[in-house]
Amino acid sequence: MADNYTVRDSTGAVLTIKSKDTGAGVQVPQSVPTNADGTPISQAAPLDVRPGVTRVTFSDRSGTLTATTSTQIAAANAARIGFWVQNLSTTLDLWVNITGTSAVAGPGSILIPPMAVYEIPVTMLTTAAISVIGAIGQTYTAKEC
Repeated sequence: MADNYTVRDSTGAVLTIKSKDTGAGVQVPQSVPTNADGTPISQAAPLDVRPGVTRVTFSDRSGTLTATTSTQIAAANAARIGFWVQNLSTTLDLWVNITGTSAVAGPGSILIPPMAVYEIPVTMLTTAAISVIGAIGQTYTAKEC
């Protein structure tokens, strides 16, 4: 015999939780797992386990440094969902600052060694302006989405 539990959630709405009698009057709550859209999982509607894919268009922020001072390569962007920069030099370091302040060749900026790539982790993506500093004539590839 199945008995149902009636409870109130934090907003005061009444919810019914189905249960199943496992024997000797012991009731076990029954839940129906759903996909993200709320569709109950079944053979006709299996659990969607594909990794999320976001289709984006990248904006090119690549360039060549024309000064030995900090150069802003991307403006502040509240809609930013990805950013990476590669130091194309085979011998020179590039420094990047992702906090909206000027890049410096030292503490406070992130070192990108020759031919290395720095990608801002998507779990803590900055919306601030991004700047780099390096040598005159030094090239880099940068992409923003």
